[in-house]
Amino acid sequence: MAEKNDSHYGDYKCMLRLVTGAVNNTVPDLSGCRFNWGCVYMLSMDTSLVSCVSYGVDLLPPEQKPPQDIVQQFVKNRTHNIIKDSNQIVELQQLQDELEKQGVDNIAVKGSVMKPMYPQTDMRYMGDLDILVKNEGVASAKQIISRLGYSVSGPDGEVHIEYTKMPYLIIELHKNLLSKENMEYDYFHNIWDRATLINQCEHTYTPALEDTYIYMNVHAVKHYFYGGLAPRIVLDYYVFLEKYNKQLNWQYINKVLNKFGYTRFEKVMTSLSYDWFSPTGKGLAEDELSMFIMTCGSYGRLENNVALRSAMQTKAGKTPSKAGFFIRQVFPNKKALEGSYPIVGKVPVVLPFIWCRRIFDRLFIKRNVSFQTRGCYSSINTTAVEKFRRINNDLGLDDKNK
Repeated sequence: MAEKNDSHYGDYKCMLRLVTGAVNNTVPDLSGCRFNWGCVYMLSMDTSLVSCVSYGVDLLPPEQKPPQDIVQQFVKNRTHNIIKDSNQIVELQQLQDELEKQGVDNIAVKGSVMKPMYPQTDMRYMGDLDILVKNEGVASAKQIISRLGYSVSGPDGEVHIEYTKMPYLIIELHKNLLSKENMEYDYFHNIWDRATLINQCEHTYTPALEDTYIYMNVHAVKHYFYGGLAPRIVLDYYVFLEKYNKQLNWQYINKVLNKFGYTRFEKVMTSLSYDWFSPTGKGLAEDELSMFIMTCGSYGRLENNVALRSAMQTKAGKTPSKAGFFIRQVFPNKKALEGSYPIVGKVPVVLPFIWCRRIFDRLFIKRNVSFQTRGCYSSINTTAVEKFRRINNDLGLDDKNK
């Protein structure tokens, strides 16, 4: 029954059932859902699931389909995504062909790996093309990308360089998958040792399935600490596991995830993915974690990032402080700096000098100082702190500080 629902729980529930139908090619079961089609459409746009939802709408019997104007909006956006998806696939192939010709070792990562696993590649939203190259191939890769018509649109960072070709094509040229401050850096720095060459190629690799899955978890944790998880991240788990579960070396995966401290996180994400997207799943529960994920949009939200960091910086029994939060961003503690500045761990007395160096670098070298978080300081409060402590605990991340 389609009707207004101020809490949006019914709208989210309907949206996930439509996605379930799309990825499993089954008629979506909307029985018991109380929703508004306009809200379902807007939420599918907000979460970048609009293509999946549109395919799900196609599978509905005529009497259950949304009003024609809503159908047209779904079709319009799906058509746009199909065009974008087709261009991304062509551009990726062209890029890898050129890298292969020039002898540059490369691996397509992230969304480029996930897209082919979906029933239709445009079902999987991808903001940019991610390609990893070895350090010795970075200079050649830069030249190749420029020759393909892309312009640099971001800083030449430790992890990647961003390139753009109008109107909507973006390439992230990765030198590393993670920065050195991440505990998982060494593992993924050696991803080449476990990758395999694509047939008839000498320089184009595909990552090991186990590494793809482990990285899914590492990247999802990163998303969570940056601004929250998103429904499309949970969907990736379901699609990947449905295709490769029986081929994976689970003993190896569990050993690595346990080393990183992500064992519980992986179990929670897997459980949610099958509850939400399996035809026999329990569906969307109205619990705190589930509803938090549903409201995170496509990439998470900045106010979540601020509230979460405040929660992790505030000692139990203490009231969160906006001023204290700001000071800790400017002057991080030793633990937070050890990854980027290892000397801090060995010689703690240099901490004040590292603070000065860091401020100078961000102001005059990297020039990446941002004051965006200042607009989200209203999320620094006791209620938010307690909420994120509960969610951290649910995900098994209460002892992490990314």
